[in-house]
Amino acid sequence: MAFNEQIHASTRPNIFELFAQESMDGALRPAIQHVCKVVAHAFPERLGTAWKLADELCLAVEFFVQYCYMRYHSGSFSEHFYSLKRVTASKGGAIGESARIISVICLACLPYALARMERLHSDATFDTGAAGSSDSMSGRSIKAVLVKLYPYIHFMWEALKLIFRIKYLLRHTDCYSPQHWMAGVVLVRHLDDSHSDGMSVWKKLANAAFPAGLFTLKLLEWWYSEENSGNVRTLTTLPVPPPPPRVQPSPYGLAVPEDPHICPICLQRKRDPTTISTSGYVFCYSCILKYIRTHGVCPITRVPSSEKKMIRLYLQHS
Repeated sequence: MAFNEQIHASTRPNIFELFAQESMDGALRPAIQHVCKVVAHAFPERLGTAWKLADELCLAVEFFVQYCYMRYHSGSFSEHFYSLKRVTASKGGAIGESARIISVICLACLPYALARMERLHSDATFDTGAAGSSDSMSGRSIKAVLVKLYPYIHFMWEALKLIFRIKYLLRHTDCYSPQHWMAGVVLVRHLDDSHSDGMSVWKKLANAAFPAGLFTLKLLEWWYSEENSGNVRTLTTLPVPPPPPRVQPSPYGLAVPEDPHICPICLQRKRDPTTISTSGYVFCYSCILKYIRTHGVCPITRVPSSEKKMIRLYLQHS
């Protein structure tokens, strides 16, 4: 509490600064995922696994970036962008190596774990009553427990974050989030810019290029998103473009049967015809569901795909 009384209004960040830096921190992972998605779709045969390992790649890149910023600037990349730094909550001095490691774990590993839990919960919910499910009884019981427990875990975590923010707003604490409390640090404004005078030109360019590149990726992701497709059409009043070229089969994929009524996977007549939006080829629902869960790609084109890309076709004679 001794240090809490020494924080002046000129060094204590307001709630809007903290909201802004937190929002920018959350933009790093989607930007990396967008790069992995573009690379995987551009080179599906060589780098198609990049999309399957997007979460792990995000974790590695985010851990490296946050650790470098934490080591050289005593804060995450977004905190440094908003001229904030971390100091010890007890004495207000520079943070040590243990505080850096805990901070990076909270910044990179904790969101990764929560995202994985959310995805497992989503998959378990999707599997409920799905046809062709080959899970064992133990696997189904684990998924059932996850479906029941994850909403409570998510609620408790979000409630804990809200409690810390309210207490920070009321000046009952200087820890803005539970991550700061776990690391034993608080955020203060970094008003001394004398260290930047000794920085080389390359370091200054790197510090400026990283946020600029991040904003560019987020802008491209928003521009080509489905939510913004209507705005794009109103802004660019151009003639209707021709349909995209047909995705060619991969030499490493399954052969396309001559009979369009035959499923390329089971080589039987298609039952419950289902297509995937990444390639447009049609399969049996149960066949493509099992294949995507196992391989994560289109069986013909080898383009990365997921269960969310599946579209059930309700044909007249299906």
